[in-house]
Amino acid sequence: MTHHCVLLTAALLTACVHLSVAGIFAQRLRCTFQTFVYEHEHIRVQRCEFAPQSWWQMSHHCKDLPENRPSPIRMELSLCQSESVQLKPIELGGGWSENRKFVVWNNGHSNAVDGADLTVTGGHLKGTYSCIQFHFHWGSRANMEKGIGSEHRLVDAAGKEVPTPLEVHIVCKRRELSVKQAVSTPDAIAVLGGFIQPMKPADNETLADYAISELLANITGLLIPMKRGPHSGRQLRDEDAPTVQLQLRDLLPDNLQRFVNYDGAFTTPGCNPVAQWHLFTDMMKIRKELLLQFTTVFFDRAKTHPMVNNFRPVMSRHGREIRCSFGSS
Repeated sequence: MTHHCVLLTAALLTACVHLSVAGIFAQRLRCTFQTFVYEHEHIRVQRCEFAPQSWWQMSHHCKDLPENRPSPIRMELSLCQSESVQLKPIELGGGWSENRKFVVWNNGHSNAVDGADLTVTGGHLKGTYSCIQFHFHWGSRANMEKGIGSEHRLVDAAGKEVPTPLEVHIVCKRRELSVKQAVSTPDAIAVLGGFIQPMKPADNETLADYAISELLANITGLLIPMKRGPHSGRQLRDEDAPTVQLQLRDLLPDNLQRFVNYDGAFTTPGCNPVAQWHLFTDMMKIRKELLLQFTTVFFDRAKTHPMVNNFRPVMSRHGREIRCSFGSS
């Protein structure tokens, strides 16, 4: 069976769109390769590695401006608006609860998983979206112990920030559009987001725990970025690609009808302002040791930079509505 890895990851979803802008700066800096890194990584200017505060040099959409509707943001539930826009129930189609085979790879920024042909409708979406990739964001070991690691920050109605050390993003596009069309079309990308916390000793095993344990079972295949694949512009061969079988529904909470929605963007360059974010507020739970296993992979093939804190700093809300499927109380 041939697996086709679509060039669609948090890190690289928009590479085909922002190359013209990025190329200008690449020529100015006389570099042959350009990429972004996260805040704590060692910056090598000669290799054109841009930290979050400089991502705008790769794409003007990465500036924290209202017209860029930047992501991630603080999701303050006290600001919920549940009456101005009627959100429809989220509906999943196409076998979310069936065992599917996914291609797994380390793209140098996260662990990405490609290979699904599943759909989502409802929420604030207009039409049917095909979900074709998912990935995670997490903190360092010390940060995850403190509940830090997700990109979005969830603040409950009482004003208390909820500990969220791990966040999963399931990336989807409008079914009738190609990837290239979707990344340049307003609201043509939908991202389903879920928050994951460590289980307590008395908690029972969860479906999310089982699914993530299956995903990380081939951790050696994820330790370092692959030499070839969607991120390098070459076709990923079957023999090079670790695969995993799981039910993607297990990576979302049981209750899909408690969610927050807002108009946003990609959280990595080129930060295209085309995403409808739907973030589920019920927590998923996995074993703490499984949670911390995410910190054992690397950004680089030399294994000098552990892949930790791979989240973009929170951006300004700029007065955008936080639409909730429930009231603020």
